[in-house]
Amino acid sequence: MLCRSNCRSAGCVSSIFAKAAVLTCLAAPAALAQSPAGVGMVAPGAPAALSADEQLWASIRAMESSDSPAGLSAPDRFAWHSERSRQVLARARAYQSLYPGGPRRDDAVELELAKLFELITGTGLPASELCARAERVAAGAPSRRALHEAEYWRMICDVERRRGAARAVAAPAAESAVGGGTTSPGGGVSGGPQVPSVAPRKAASVLDRDAELLGAYADYVRRFPDSRRTPRLAQVLFEDAAARSDLGDMRAMAVLLGPSDSLALRSAAATLRRFETIGRPLWVTFRDSASGDPIDTRKWVGSDVLVVVWAGFDAEARAAVATVEQARASDTGLRVVGVNLDAPACEGQRAARELGISWPQWNDGLGWAGAFSQEWGIREVPFILRLDAEGRLAGFYSGADAARRAVPPR
Repeated sequence: MLCRSNCRSAGCVSSIFAKAAVLTCLAAPAALAQSPAGVGMVAPGAPAALSADEQLWASIRAMESSDSPAGLSAPDRFAWHSERSRQVLARARAYQSLYPGGPRRDDAVELELAKLFELITGTGLPASELCARAERVAAGAPSRRALHEAEYWRMICDVERRRGAARAVAAPAAESAVGGGTTSPGGGVSGGPQVPSVAPRKAASVLDRDAELLGAYADYVRRFPDSRRTPRLAQVLFEDAAARSDLGDMRAMAVLLGPSDSLALRSAAATLRRFETIGRPLWVTFRDSASGDPIDTRKWVGSDVLVVVWAGFDAEARAAVATVEQARASDTGLRVVGVNLDAPACEGQRAARELGISWPQWNDGLGWAGAFSQEWGIREVPFILRLDAEGRLAGFYSGADAARRAVPPR
């Protein structure tokens, strides 16, 4: 697949397709999870008893899983993968034509649309090809699964089409503002949505606050809660709801995150627990990793307490620790405990000595997989929980200014 390289390519960050790229990389076609592509070829070692359609699908799988020859330069390797994607695309289409009722039909539909997307983001293939094909599949979808996939790409195309139209309207005004001339805005809508040729100001992220795209995601998961795309879209929507502290939306998206044992659902449940604990008692108990002494924040009722999750390998976390230590040294009523994510634990103890901090630290040696991080849905450092004088969770803070926001005013 070109998925990995596409998510970092210049074309991949220049439009709404950039965000689709990240989601596609995180939700590769179901077809590829079990298989991939080829006309008239039998995969090496394929059992002779395979039916003709299964032989074709086995050859698709063999082609998709093949790797580029050793020794190719980076441009040649990319060209090799691009050509392979074209061949896989042709064979996925051939499967649908030859075996419209075949058992791999839906896999072939997903694979075709995924390959069109790869070629758009990696080679400059007009996005209109993907959009037109998604329209045709949606209009005559042979199954609900195929409909899900077609509607997903229609959603992406529709958002980009609207943005292309907006760019076309806005560009002449922008051009006249800087002084005459004709315009030919990148990403115009002639022939369907295009991946803009202008350089992006920054790489796009699915976590960017993008109200239009998030609205499209919300509509999709409402219409197709059983789509394979829904858990990942729901995760994006959940994260957006968490950023807005919207518990109702968080709960609504959590139920769409997949099986009860999925990592996404466990993470969401932990994040929800954190939000739902605000205003309620939270007692932190552990043994100091260095001394073995028991620590129990219930003994500190009457004082504000900061629980600082940090790691010595992270510069922002080290800066937050220094800020908290400065506040603690000047405020005898402030208690601080650390949850250190360095592995092994001795690295955290070394970092604490370097920073000159003496507050108790807990480190179970598991890093991000540690019990505290898992229980409270912590996925970045620095991360600080603030307990008020009555032992209730008063708030939590992350990012470069976490320490400044977390230190209680005096």
